[in-house]
Amino acid sequence: MTLDELTQWYEAAWNAPDSMERRRLLAGCLTDDGVFAGSETHAVGREAIAAHIDRFRETYPAARVTVREMRELHGVLLIRIHVILDSERQGSVIDVAEREDDGRLRRVIVFPDTIAPNN
Repeated sequence: MTLDELTQWYEAAWNAPDSMERRRLLAGCLTDDGVFAGSETHAVGREAIAAHIDRFRETYPAARVTVREMRELHGVLLIRIHVILDSERQGSVIDVAEREDDGRLRRVIVFPDTIAPNN
């Protein structure tokens, strides 16, 4: 899987309005035993990560997640993401991730960058 393909699948999984479609997309870009960890989340396994994204989509149904940049160095990814939560708030996060040999994500660590009012 190329970085461009990974970017498209990962972004699409976060934006998919349908839970089943989200799981299909995650299967293409995340290992079965993947880990997703942030300041308020620690999900282990693709289903737990899908459930986390489900809760995000329920809380912020109008949210739009955009991968602005994905770079790789020795199998470690730096992913810059812009998030519009709703009509009043937007922000960015920085993910540091590891890839499996097949190109899918194995571990994603999320660092909040900013959340600010929309202007």
